[in-house]
Amino acid sequence: MRIVPHLRTLRKARMQILSMVRAGLSIHSIRAYLHQWSSWWQNTAGFWTLEELLNWFITKCWDIPLAAVAAGLLRANKATLWSSPSLMDCPGAV
Repeated sequence: MRIVPHLRTLRKARMQILSMVRAGLSIHSIRAYLHQWSSWWQNTAGFWTLEELLNWFITKCWDIPLAAVAAGLLRANKATLWSSPSLMDCPGAV
């Protein structure tokens, strides 16, 4: 049996990121929030990895630019978190 985050949890993160995008915050700030969010859930649950959380966020996020931010963070997490590519480098970004 595998426990996954509740859809409300993923929706609240998506809405927070959407409000950050609309407010004009930088991609760096948005990715920092998303990294904090996923790290908190990883530490709280104790059995999810950062990559699993970001993948769940991406698959449940219907807004392509927001999913692209998470995809960029996921890709950057495999290299170096803060030297990640810009939003425009992500496939499907508008």
